[in-house]
Amino acid sequence: MVKIVIWAFVIIALSACSHTPYVNQNPVVSKKVDLTAIDQKVAKLDKIVPNKPASLKTDVSLSSKNFETQKFITKLESDELTEAKRKWNERHIAVEREREQRKKAEKKRRLEIARNKAEKKRRLEIARNKAEKKRRLKIARNKAEKKRRLEIARNKAEKKRRLKIARNKAEKKRRLKIARNKAEKKRRLKIARNKAKKKRRLKIARNKAKKKRRLKIARNKAKKKRRLKIARKKRLGKKRYKIARSRSSKYYKVNGLYGKQIARAARRTGVDPRLLRSVIKAESNFNARARSSAGAVGLMQLMPATARRFGVKNRRNAGSNIMGGARYLRYLLKRYRGNKRLAMAAYNAGEGRVRRNGGKVPSYTKRYVNKVLRGYHRSSKKKRRSSKKKRRSSKKKRRSSKKKRK
Repeated sequence: MVKIVIWAFVIIALSACSHTPYVNQNPVVSKKVDLTAIDQKVAKLDKIVPNKPASLKTDVSLSSKNFETQKFITKLESDELTEAKRKWNERHIAVEREREQRKKAEKKRRLEIARNKAEKKRRLEIARNKAEKKRRLKIARNKAEKKRRLEIARNKAEKKRRLKIARNKAEKKRRLKIARNKAEKKRRLKIARNKAKKKRRLKIARNKAKKKRRLKIARNKAKKKRRLKIARKKRLGKKRYKIARSRSSKYYKVNGLYGKQIARAARRTGVDPRLLRSVIKAESNFNARARSSAGAVGLMQLMPATARRFGVKNRRNAGSNIMGGARYLRYLLKRYRGNKRLAMAAYNAGEGRVRRNGGKVPSYTKRYVNKVLRGYHRSSKKKRRSSKKKRRSSKKKRRSSKKKRK
């Protein structure tokens, strides 16, 4: 029974020696317990004691042969156990010290962390206070700036209002002045109209008196003429004279190409047929199918706008073309007060060109104007010569008739 207890104690001690106690991963103490020697001694024990029991419950009965070995083993085991206990105690003490040191270090670390946190909090609080002060200062400045701007805006608005009032006053004064001027003008106009009415009435009265006087004179002249006519009739008796053709009938007789059309246009418009004939000669040389690059068509070279203006429906028809050209010439002669040179220049270049040239013949139309007027003057000279010859012959006839009467 004693042997079993001893063996059990040995096994417990060995198991305790083989088991490594808890060691922290990050030890503060630098000393470490080395158990290599204990392990070697346990191995020696295993070699010496061959029949080691498997468990404490089994009964181990040593023979007399092994009695001496048993003594040695017990002695050896007691030495080893004491050594192992001592070492284990040392190690346990070291571990405990290490734990205490770790706890102290942990406390220090936590204290340091707590201090840091407190310091951080304090700094944050200071920073927040500073930021709050800045924010309040900024708000105060903004308020002051707003007040200043409001004051400036109010001053501006006040200035604008005063200016507006001043402008309104000035505008009222101006309108009153304008109204007074208008009233004054109206009054003066009324006075002037009344004066003009009086003048007109006086003029009308004078004109009426003049008309009456002229009518009286005209009646007296007519009475005299009538009396003279009656006296002549009494003197002449029943003698009758042939009525000669009027100058107008001779004037409108036109020979040659398109003579009838030219005579008709001259009769209706009152334009000299010789001038019409000269214009046709210069414009188209009596070619009814003539057409210019600008779009003028016919004998008188009428443009579309001119044809529409003077009521020409068919520009290619010779009669209507000559009629439209004659109407246009009559209009131009009236406009330029019978000045043939200006009328011909306007017919060729346009009324606008003559106006822009200061009411003078443009340089590039002088040749055309000279050509037309040359042709017109030649034809008029021929007419004069023929009329002179006829007058001479008529004078001779009269003389001969007078001689016969005598």
